[in-house]
Amino acid sequence: MKKLFILLAAVALTAMSAKVFAQTNTGTEPSIGSIHKYWVNGTFETPTEAGETSTYTWWISTTPGNLLTPTALTSDFEVITTNGGVEYNTGTVGGNSIELKWNPTASTTNYYYLVVQEVGVDPLCTNIKAIPILPTNNFTLLFEALASDGTTLTDDPTRCPVDIALSADGADITYNYGTDNFMFKLTASDLYSSWSFVGTFVETINTDVTVEYKIGEAGTFAEWDDEPNLTVPANGAGSEVVYFRVNVNNGTSDDAAFEENLSEKTITLTLSDVEDDGENAVTEITNNAGTDITATPVQTQTIQARPSTTGIQTD
Repeated sequence: MKKLFILLAAVALTAMSAKVFAQTNTGTEPSIGSIHKYWVNGTFETPTEAGETSTYTWWISTTPGNLLTPTALTSDFEVITTNGGVEYNTGTVGGNSIELKWNPTASTTNYYYLVVQEVGVDPLCTNIKAIPILPTNNFTLLFEALASDGTTLTDDPTRCPVDIALSADGADITYNYGTDNFMFKLTASDLYSSWSFVGTFVETINTDVTVEYKIGEAGTFAEWDDEPNLTVPANGAGSEVVYFRVNVNNGTSDDAAFEENLSEKTITLTLSDVEDDGENAVTEITNNAGTDITATPVQTQTIQARPSTTGIQTD
């Protein structure tokens, strides 16, 4: 019988960012929620020999002392495709490959051993190969704020209040202190399952403040309904963004309450309980400067104080 080799390939691309380049999410160290292909004797799609007639049986073992002991299908992993009719722990003629998804419930401390047995034809001799697989929590989060231009990402930006508009009706002058919005951005990387977090806003503004959020660059903003928990759906690309937009209406001098911004005001967003749906905590949260802020993931937008100009006096 021909010698048996085992190969593997990742479906997801190697993660890359402007700040970090690292080899992650491989078939032997799959990122949580990722899908990977495994095969022998050829390629995933095609065995080396046309009309391959060997019978292949694939299984996972979690018994290091005897890898011939299959583990029953669990929520830890699942067979994604039935390439050539391949089923878990079932002999399949020509079934030289299998595709597995590594779910968030998979252990990140104990190995899973993928085993394949080939039974030849004439003679009915067997060969067997195994490979160790350790699912890996590569989940990281970038937590940034947006500057006043609405596009530049930064950390803890500071800006002046919006310009004041003036109007008059006879002797009555009205000051319109304007509206403004302040945005925060989260970017998750190397996670292929859903994830969640608690977002807590604290602001020191005296008038109307509403908060909206959207998931994905093409998403639409929806009102943040004072429920701090947010679940972000899985993304096959391994990355997803979440935006928060804080809308501030400072009102006018004709209102019962208005915000002239004579003292410094702040809007603070604090994150907590950032984890995937297997309750694996995020490994690192960084800010725009690349600083690790996992222990205290906070971004603050500061509105500077206007001069305390008195009313115009006359003699």
